[in-house]
Amino acid sequence: MGEEVAVKARIRSIGNSSAHAYQQELVAWVKERLPARAGVFLTHGEDRPREVVREQLLAAGIEAQAQLPKLDEAFELTAAAAPTERRRVARRVADEQLTDDWHNDYARLLLGLGRTLDELPDDAARRDLLRRMGICCRGERLGMGLQSRAN
Repeated sequence: MGEEVAVKARIRSIGNSSAHAYQQELVAWVKERLPARAGVFLTHGEDRPREVVREQLLAAGIEAQAQLPKLDEAFELTAAAAPTERRRVARRVADEQLTDDWHNDYARLLLGLGRTLDELPDDAARRDLLRRMGICCRGERLGMGLQSRAN
């Protein structure tokens, strides 16, 4: 525990994606990287959305075992077989203590904002929304520094 171990593996991750918002994109991303010989680890997000992504992977015909690890779970990885779970003896936090906090709210806000910005017709509309949000949230005080520019 706590030691670095050299592995001969290629680790792939997706930045700034949400199982809530981009489930189909996640499934497509995995399909483009097949075969996932031994398994896929869905490590980020709440349990139910991760389960939905796992179900969608199976529905898309992806046979690889999709693991949904919990906090403090460890897995044995070998080239010859699917990952096998090795639960750590001491749990740092009981599952029932893992609840949403302001970080979850913040992440949902940012993801929703990202979707809204993507749906706007052009950059001028995006800048206008951000300017209005800055005024609403007193962005200058929060360090957002959003100001409209005179043309």
